[in-house]
Amino acid sequence: MVIVRDNLNAYGLYNIPKNSVVEDANCEHNTTQGLQINWGPKEAQHVMSLQFLKNNGTFNLTMIMFTIPLLNDTFSNAKENQTITLVHRGPLFAAPVQMSYHCTRPQVFNMTRTIINDQVVGTLKVHDVQMEAFRTPNKTDHLVLLLT
Repeated sequence: MVIVRDNLNAYGLYNIPKNSVVEDANCEHNTTQGLQINWGPKEAQHVMSLQFLKNNGTFNLTMIMFTIPLLNDTFSNAKENQTITLVHRGPLFAAPVQMSYHCTRPQVFNMTRTIINDQVVGTLKVHDVQMEAFRTPNKTDHLVLLLT
């Protein structure tokens, strides 16, 4: 992840650990689905939120949002207790319902501070992820996210 501050780039590497906790998964009228993943110590929680939309036999990842503490061991110029939220909104990818989306090659997303702001303040590079939203084995909708 690259964060731009005072026209300077700051780089941080975040690997979501396998022991991360899924805090929230939901479906509204079987057309939207969200997932929130938390990891890190209580005093410095990292949060990734994903939002999906189902339409015409496909599911789309429509938003990815990170709330991350800027820790000194990752960002040397960070102020104490500083947290940043980064958002990318818009269609990121689409896949047929009941199929997975595999992201093996790196994909880069421009990140802003808010949903409506278009000023890019960072970039996010994602790879080695498999996602499947609105999965219906046994007629129970849920989301599958595999981080390898």
